[in-house]
Amino acid sequence: MNIKKKWLQSVNGDIQEIVDLLQELDEETIRAYPKPEQWSIMQITSHLNEAIPFWIKHIEDVVKDPSVKWGEGRSFFDNSRLYAISDKHISCLTVNVVMKNLKKLPPAIEKILFSLNYTDLNTTAKSDKLPFKDKTVKYIFKKEVVNHIKGHVYQIKRNLVTLDKIV
Repeated sequence: MNIKKKWLQSVNGDIQEIVDLLQELDEETIRAYPKPEQWSIMQITSHLNEAIPFWIKHIEDVVKDPSVKWGEGRSFFDNSRLYAISDKHISCLTVNVVMKNLKKLPPAIEKILFSLNYTDLNTTAKSDKLPFKDKTVKYIFKKEVVNHIKGHVYQIKRNLVTLDKIV
């Protein structure tokens, strides 16, 4: 199986797993903070719905213009990122809206993934700040899209363990 199909299979499976969990859980569990310093499942899913489109667009920008630096416009304190997990935003979201938006991610990921050719995947984005060292689009895609989603699946499962919820 080629790498693009493998990545897409991973993304599809992980997003479906999140959607399946959301459908099984009650609203209270989805909105609960397992610990004060940990995100709720609603925050995690809202973050994914904000972050993945950012990284897709960023990858497109790097392919179009390799002088675009990896991670440019994104930081831990990025306004869009912070708003996506804010109480103000989360309080306005419904589980159905979050699931609907999650289901839009795999087709968007597939579209960008299969538009990238060998040269695109090996385009190098430069960076002069840590941890964003010079990396290829292939590396960025795997780290910021595929593994990013997978990491948040584990985070959701950790939340459920912490909350003593068995799914």
